[in-house]
Amino acid sequence: MFKSQRIKKLLASTATAAVVAGALIPTAASAATFKDVSETNVHFDAIDILSDEGIINGYSDGTFKPNNNISRGQVAKIFARMIEGEGELKEVFKDVPVTADPELVKAAYEVYTQQIMTGSNGYLKPSSNMTRQQMAKVLVEGFGLEHLEGEESIVTDLDKASPEFRDYIKILSEYGITNVEQFRPTEPVTRAQFASFLFRTLILLDEEE
Repeated sequence: MFKSQRIKKLLASTATAAVVAGALIPTAASAATFKDVSETNVHFDAIDILSDEGIINGYSDGTFKPNNNISRGQVAKIFARMIEGEGELKEVFKDVPVTADPELVKAAYEVYTQQIMTGSNGYLKPSSNMTRQQMAKVLVEGFGLEHLEGEESIVTDLDKASPEFRDYIKILSEYGITNVEQFRPTEPVTRAQFASFLFRTLILLDEEE
């Protein structure tokens, strides 16, 4: 688990402050500033708090585009913002050369070094949509989650997941990070959904401290 000082501070300032009597409390207006994210959006609190912390960003036109699918490159950047370290302008994936977006190059280095995202055959595929089963892997690997003794997964469509991702999905279910029976492992994850999955994981880690 990459529980760096950055993560510990994040948990202290974000998850703990956001949970009172089991209810999420939005922090300073951040998601509210996104033209396309209203307070009625079920993902509002996660987007609000994580954007306030600078972990997730919107677009220059003032939108968050919550229903857009999140890309692998965007996820790499999100994790890199939570890792203590400056990253390096060094090529670790064939499709993320040092001439690419500097933030992406540094993020790719961080997630590869931490073994959060290892790519496929040397490629990160930063522009590709992240699938729900891939998301399960990065959350489990990124935060060092293991099978929870005494808990069972309620997911019933594991047969639709690639074998190498099934344990990751089970772990998310055991912890209640996902609480659905139909996980839909090969479908893409939206930006709003990823914010909620990430925030639930951060709250989980805070409760274990």
